[in-house]
Amino acid sequence: MILKIENEVYQKVMHWVNKADFEVSGFGVIEIEDGVPVVKDAILLDQVGSSAETEIDPNDINKAEYMLRDHPGEMRWWWHSHVNMAVFWSGTDQATIAQLGSQGWFFHTVFNKKNEYRTAFSCPNKLETPFEAVSPVYFKDEIETEFIELIDEEKIAIWDKSYDEKVREKKFSPWPEWHGSEGYEHLPSYNQKQLGLFPKKNRDDVYEIIKSEVEDLMDQGLTDADIMDSMGDEIRSAGVNLRETRQDFLRLYGQ
Repeated sequence: MILKIENEVYQKVMHWVNKADFEVSGFGVIEIEDGVPVVKDAILLDQVGSSAETEIDPNDINKAEYMLRDHPGEMRWWWHSHVNMAVFWSGTDQATIAQLGSQGWFFHTVFNKKNEYRTAFSCPNKLETPFEAVSPVYFKDEIETEFIELIDEEKIAIWDKSYDEKVREKKFSPWPEWHGSEGYEHLPSYNQKQLGLFPKKNRDDVYEIIKSEVEDLMDQGLTDADIMDSMGDEIRSAGVNLRETRQDFLRLYGQ
């Protein structure tokens, strides 16, 4: 199986990914050409993004379908960014994939600022698809992704306008950190986690969210140094103890 993305679509999405210092996400339309799914366009939705999440009102999915109504094909692609983190499927990503895939076949691509990407496919069990037969596979990871050359530099201004109109950064009040005789010192604000097709998480959940992300990276074999390089600010802001998390991880999984 392969997913092809027109290069203009790729350039548009990467423009938005590189423009934001927090996660952004959107949808896109896919048209089947000679049995191959091709992403023909992508859009942003109104959202509140942060370094570990974008929040999108579930009603905006209907808006996305309306915005893409004049495009051939169907809205069958969800994309989002991981900023400078590795491209992987977090717990929240997997829940989103399951929800979208349960409604019909869907492709999912995660990008980061390092120009890395990862694509997966999901569909209900035994669903008939208009291209390669994948039934009864529900989730297929590491889908080959190809970019079709096309680009128009004049459209960058249009992409900027869409970004400025629709994307805002969400901030929380900083947590205090105890510094002994020096008392408490406020840490930088931490901003929440991935696609908001689900109920919004409050600040008390951030610690568990970041700890879960750290465990996901450990499960992928990343060293503590690599993890700090990817999400050190989030770890410090959420107050996650990396050494204790590693010990707990080793105790549970014996790696």
